[in-house]
Amino acid sequence: MKVILLEDIASLGKKNEIIDVSDGYAKNFLIRQKKAVALTNKSQEVLNKDLAILEAQEQQAILDATLLKDKLEQKPLQFFLKTNNLQTFGSISNKQIIDEINKEQKFITKHMITKPHALGIGEHIVEILLHKKVTAKLHVIVSKE
Repeated sequence: MKVILLEDIASLGKKNEIIDVSDGYAKNFLIRQKKAVALTNKSQEVLNKDLAILEAQEQQAILDATLLKDKLEQKPLQFFLKTNNLQTFGSISNKQIIDEINKEQKFITKHMITKPHALGIGEHIVEILLHKKVTAKLHVIVSKE
């Protein structure tokens, strides 16, 4: 019997997949537990509509992330560290980078920065994961105060 999964099931597949399972398993477990629905013309149409909506939302999310990426990559961030002749005092952390970006709007979280950074004096590239398919490369300049 062919069914459409309503949620991810580790041994069978992911949500919205059409799979073929035995009739007893489908009727007695998957459909009864509301983990799947039987594949009919109507359920196929509903699935196609849902997939089209999800695809449109995904495309919009990618577009929004790309616009944000372009905005972030336009202007480098500038930070200053206190120094004496030989050594610097401190470094620039991810939190400081996030706070600087989020002064205008709240859209970057600490989990979006791909690698933890403690930046010293110099020029650095910080990667920010805005979407699964979109990564911004932020130019950060740290100089002496």
